[in-house]
Amino acid sequence: AFDMMRLFSVALLASTCSAFSPAGVARACQPHGLLDPRMLALDDGEALKRPAMREWEVREMPTYEYKYDYYEDLITGMSACRAQNAEVVPLLCKLQQHDFFACFPVDLLGSCSYMPTEEVPCELDRCEVEPREDIPQSLADRDFDEYEFELDSWGRWDQPSDFTEYYDLRQVPERDTGYDGRRVWRFIHQKICFQRELDLRENGWKRDYNRLISGMHAAVDCQIIADIGASDYGLTEYHRRLRDEPGSIENLYFAYMLTLCALRECRERLCKCNYLGDGAEIRPVMEALTGSLLLNCGPVQRAAQSSRQHALQPNAMIWKMRLRTRDLLRVMNCVQCNLCRLHGKVLAMGLASAMQVLLGKGGQGDNPLLLTRVQLGALGATAAKLGVACEIVETFRQADEERAAAEAAAESTLMRPAATPAAISAALLVRTVQSRSASTASVAVDARGAGGHASMQRRTCSGAAASMESTVWRFHLRPNVRTAGSIWNQPPHQSDCNHRAQHSLQLAPNREWGVLFSENQGVDAGRGVG
Repeated sequence: AFDMMRLFSVALLASTCSAFSPAGVARACQPHGLLDPRMLALDDGEALKRPAMREWEVREMPTYEYKYDYYEDLITGMSACRAQNAEVVPLLCKLQQHDFFACFPVDLLGSCSYMPTEEVPCELDRCEVEPREDIPQSLADRDFDEYEFELDSWGRWDQPSDFTEYYDLRQVPERDTGYDGRRVWRFIHQKICFQRELDLRENGWKRDYNRLISGMHAAVDCQIIADIGASDYGLTEYHRRLRDEPGSIENLYFAYMLTLCALRECRERLCKCNYLGDGAEIRPVMEALTGSLLLNCGPVQRAAQSSRQHALQPNAMIWKMRLRTRDLLRVMNCVQCNLCRLHGKVLAMGLASAMQVLLGKGGQGDNPLLLTRVQLGALGATAAKLGVACEIVETFRQADEERAAAEAAAESTLMRPAATPAAISAALLVRTVQSRSASTASVAVDARGAGGHASMQRRTCSGAAASMESTVWRFHLRPNVRTAGSIWNQPPHQSDCNHRAQHSLQLAPNREWGVLFSENQGVDAGRGVG
């Protein structure tokens, strides 16, 4: 009653001040502490003053390349993933072929609570998704029953309602829709990720969280460049989004390894689950997955061990990670592309489920039996998304290296130095060695002044393998060059008649290099200018 009387009196005071003008409302409300007068204009005709851009919208974007504490183990784990992903990723993709890991109830009509948004339609409706109508009743009933609320949970999913529809990830796969999500990503990196005291050793838990979000962003970028393809434009986008973004690829692998560790933690439940009647088909795949070498190897498991050690530090505040993860899920409502919003929600929920299993409330993990069907399904779907993203990175990395090698070879040919006495001497030496050889062989020596490298290559043809068996070419660099040493080019196998070997070393520019060719203990020498 007191509050009502107070508001009534404020209204009466305001009515006497220029008929509710901004200045009048400010004068009426200021003594009662109900309104900060700085938010209103001082003059009656002056518009409400607001900054054109918020600080997070103009601040420099952070990077998440942390080359300490866990970094060495991370690199080792990446090598293990590259070596064994061919076995694991197909198993993860098989899981996604079942409703349990592919169908999710999502409210795509939810409003954004973090920033003003305007609907921006995608070109040719590439952002639109159609709900699935024939959802198994057993799946819908289970999702309807699992609605327990926890105040300090890792994430909150859209509950079944008149505004919630089921979407099948198999029917609406990820692709490049052309939607510009930079503003939402900027909000995530600036407002949800940790920003302060990241260089302190005891704040590894903050770095782990930032790595996870960076890995999530990298996974989305991977799907975009995969849809573009390994064209010139695709490789340019690969450079911009991943290769040249500090820590991006490493953090993708970190997020992938954490989800694999979470799956392994849930193996007892996952290998016994009925999967809504599909257990006979899913359980053998799950047993092969959770028993694979990759999920059980030390470098991968150290991702979870390191995160737990960081979370158990006396100053670690895991509740801040849970708070941010809940906001991460909610901020997906700000994404105006429905396809992007759907996959973003599943990805965020999968990472939240992984952190719940591995860290729980205090850093020691949580009971996997507490996960709902949606959480388990999102965890499996997210592991598949991240595994496929890692394979996409390797595909583009290989294509990038091949293009760089081709460009270097073309540049080497264009920048071949003019014939100087020294260069002529080296060329004569090559012809001399070739004429003394009983086999059919060719040796090319190349020098570049600008790039600063020297290379040797040899090609053998039919009938030459046997005579080359005892031949060893030695490529020796002079001691006064930055990189010194020898490269031994071993002879090819007899059956390899089209063998071609090439070795390159980086040399300091504008220096001399020397080369020694030896065959059957015979030596000739020549010099060139590099």
